[in-house]
Amino acid sequence: MTVDGMAFCYVPAGPFKMGEGKELHPCNLNYGYWMGRYPVTNAQFAAFVAAGGYKEAGYWPEAEVAGYWRQGEFKRRWDERWRRGPAAYGEPFTLPNHPVVGVTWYEALAFVRWLSGHARQWLPAGWAVRLPSEAEWEKAARGGEEIVTSPVIGRLGAGLAAAPEVVRQANLEPRRTYPWGEEITPERANYDDTGIAATSGVGCFPLGASRYGVQELSGNVWEWTRSLWGNYPYPGDAQGRARRENLAAGPDEWRILRGSSYYGNRTGVRCAYRLRDDPDDLGRFFGFRVVVSPL
Repeated sequence: MTVDGMAFCYVPAGPFKMGEGKELHPCNLNYGYWMGRYPVTNAQFAAFVAAGGYKEAGYWPEAEVAGYWRQGEFKRRWDERWRRGPAAYGEPFTLPNHPVVGVTWYEALAFVRWLSGHARQWLPAGWAVRLPSEAEWEKAARGGEEIVTSPVIGRLGAGLAAAPEVVRQANLEPRRTYPWGEEITPERANYDDTGIAATSGVGCFPLGASRYGVQELSGNVWEWTRSLWGNYPYPGDAQGRARRENLAAGPDEWRILRGSSYYGNRTGVRCAYRLRDDPDDLGRFFGFRVVVSPL
């Protein structure tokens, strides 16, 4: 419920299998990182709003260039009115412990910039709070070629180590379909078969956790990443990596969302499923989580 109490799960460096079918390919993340255990909640995003997050120009350079931000207000290309917080859809979508929805990619990006400054004292030198890349997201969901024997979980306000002690073991399901394995049931995720038909409070589906302890990577809300849409393999080469994670790409460049949502089916909640959308789109099923990683 609080920003300082946000929980993170450590994902060690190393290779993993990305994609599936003909698009399955090896990908190596040569650094460890901390993935948010849950999506960002309404209560946590409200702290950003209360701190003047919509007023600080330094959090919004891309939105300002696109014409979506001005002096404390945000408006998408299709909107008639400017606003100073997320689009509101009423309960249960606005309950404090539910994932924040009604936010665009630009608003998620502004939040992580604010949180990086707020949490600087608790982060390793040279690290920052960011939106995850789609590779970071998928590895946190599927697991690397090696995984931890038990989740390593930390709290933001207690400080996050650059290299916490971990014990590794071989990942026996490096191509797993879902974060927990191969079979899906309504007890593991908030998707269409679960029948909730709305967001749920974070932490309601512990049986759906990945091997790193990250929860709700399948279902509940689609999650913005910082990655641009592109064909596999990811990222291709050094220039491809720079292109794939280009925050300054224009508003007509698709961004990747992962994880599906409460209305998605069992196909959409797979670890490898990708959705692309305009960075100024939103809905009652678009949210995000954050990652703490080296710059």
